[in-house]
Amino acid sequence: TQSNVPIDTIPAGSGATDVSISDTHSCAVVRGGVRCWGSNQDGELGAGNNDPTLSIVTAISAESAATAVCARDGGTCAVV
Repeated sequence: TQSNVPIDTIPAGSGATDVSISDTHSCAVVRGGVRCWGSNQDGELGAGNNDPTLSIVTAISAESAATAVCARDGGTCAVV
């Protein structure tokens, strides 16, 4: 059986401009930064580790002025 697991979400009013979802993780551009959550098996969340998390982590800071993100199995790329 599969159970529902609550996860953090990107809140309304966050200024999200781009979202990308892979089979194992998701990322969003929020006010110029990139936030990610999910598997992190290959370090694709940008958190400096391989720990899975259902909490949102900041992969790229807001100062980066990121405009787009692409989440794929095993990695994540952003346009900064």
